[in-house]
Amino acid sequence: MHDEFVLRKEVRHSFWLRWVPEEIAGAYALSVVSLAELTSEGVLGDHLYGHLLMGFMALPFSIAEAATGLAMESLTPQVLTSGTAEWASLLWPGLLQALLLWWLLRRGRHSARSERWGRLLATLTTFLVIVSGMVVIFDQWAPRRPGGIPLLVLGVLQAFFVFVYAYNRSFALPLSKTES
Repeated sequence: MHDEFVLRKEVRHSFWLRWVPEEIAGAYALSVVSLAELTSEGVLGDHLYGHLLMGFMALPFSIAEAATGLAMESLTPQVLTSGTAEWASLLWPGLLQALLLWWLLRRGRHSARSERWGRLLATLTTFLVIVSGMVVIFDQWAPRRPGGIPLLVLGVLQAFFVFVYAYNRSFALPLSKTES
């Protein structure tokens, strides 16, 4: 019994499995940055479509962004160009959510509560990225469709890492008393 637990623990600490929380958060952050790039370059057509999609993709923090949007506009210095201020207002909810996702998944090694919240947030963000990519790909306006491919690819990559993280966490648990 003890040898099997030690073997499971050795597999858990494999080198490439140590970086799974960073890979999940990095894939989400890349999808946020790519959506901001697609929006600013005009690939999605108009900026409203990109802002709505970003509001959907960064859902828990986009509510805070909508609430503080007017305050940020009044506090934005005149030195910033409108493009920089737009990038900042578009990116900060998603990047803050990616940082929280990384922190919860990384802290999940030591806390069961953080692991549950991290898995929930990772699953939610993965779902939102994949749905956003599918919405853009299956849009009625044909020039917008290629813009969904990076979102869909990053969402599938993030889903793969979420499954690896869930598997990595499941075999690190000790055997129950009935199994031993």
